[in-house]
Amino acid sequence: MSARRLHSAIPIVPNFIHEMSNAQPLRCMQQTVIPFECPRERIPSTTQVWSTLLVSSQNALRDCGHYPRYTAQIRNDPHRETLLNLLVGAWLPIDIAAVHYRACDRLGMSRNEHASVELLLARPMKNLLLTTASQVSKRFTFSPWPVLGQLPHLWRRYFVGGGVAIYQEGPKDARVEYVGCTLATIPYFRRAFLLLVTQIARMLRNVAYVREIPTREPTSIVHCLAWV
Repeated sequence: MSARRLHSAIPIVPNFIHEMSNAQPLRCMQQTVIPFECPRERIPSTTQVWSTLLVSSQNALRDCGHYPRYTAQIRNDPHRETLLNLLVGAWLPIDIAAVHYRACDRLGMSRNEHASVELLLARPMKNLLLTTASQVSKRFTFSPWPVLGQLPHLWRRYFVGGGVAIYQEGPKDARVEYVGCTLATIPYFRRAFLLLVTQIARMLRNVAYVREIPTREPTSIVHCLAWV
């Protein structure tokens, strides 16, 4: 599948946008909003990552003063030259992303340092999601649901493989499951991903909460979101 096709405008789901932006209290405790594209057991593991994600991560490390220590962590790695000369707009093997995130993991950032890095990463993704949602209609009552509905498409912009499903557990409560994510075995990636989702959620609503739910699958991540 060509990179050009994958990185064209994010597909829109008008019915989902309309229905979820006017969501009413559910009669049941849980409703599947967006299911996995195929049975869970058939979802392939991630094999490639869009290089722009790693370039943005490196730029955030540089802006926060962590880049010299980062380069020291990959000094003897076979992928060092690739990581130090990344170009935006290309697919990379997931193994290269794993080297990047393991190096970040060894930096031992504090929670505040980590949050500062993810805030820089969250801004362009937040703008992309908001722009996509606004294309559907300028008249719907804004809520995070239309934006959450774009997460599977956003995932496919940055990863080949894996899958995303979204469940509504209340008018202002959602559960998002990501499966087949080989990077989820790296603690830094899990923390970064949680902080990134939290930053985006708080940009959409002033008061929002995101927490990770433990799972037995090492390549799966489950987030529960709530907002007011």
